[in-house]
Amino acid sequence: MKTKLMALVLISVILSGMGLVSAITYYHTSGKPIKQIRLFMKDPATWIRYDKLGRGYLDYNPEREEFYYYLKAYKLAPETEYTLIYYGDETHNDVWPYATCIGTGMSNNFGKMLMSGSYDFGYDLVDAKIWLVTSTDVDCAAGRMIAWNPTDYLFENNLISYDDTNA
Repeated sequence: MKTKLMALVLISVILSGMGLVSAITYYHTSGKPIKQIRLFMKDPATWIRYDKLGRGYLDYNPEREEFYYYLKAYKLAPETEYTLIYYGDETHNDVWPYATCIGTGMSNNFGKMLMSGSYDFGYDLVDAKIWLVTSTDVDCAAGRMIAWNPTDYLFENNLISYDDTNA
């Protein structure tokens, strides 16, 4: 059974990497679903993704008491601090300049970054945009984007929904 599950996950990751599958769902050993979306650098004029530039994979639990996540990102600016955000807040979804900071991490000298953790939104997300932005462009305490440098960011390829089970 474990071999079949691992083969299914591997096939999904390969197809996702080829751009044939944009979001996947697999299951933790506890039976809880885990979703994965891809993040890309995009052309800010057309919003078409740059496949050969920065990219990432965000695994998250779509329904839990906290938003648990694991992010792998590549081809970022080296030794730069990034913040994973939900582009919105409890009352504003996809509205400038609102941003909810989920977590912060530093890329290494090769431009790679691994980040994991959990965040308690206290509310559900529906059709939410998740971005990885340079930390200097967001004021987490104020819940706002303070600069716009989209060629430095990774943007979602799919909107996400998250059920905060204790909200």
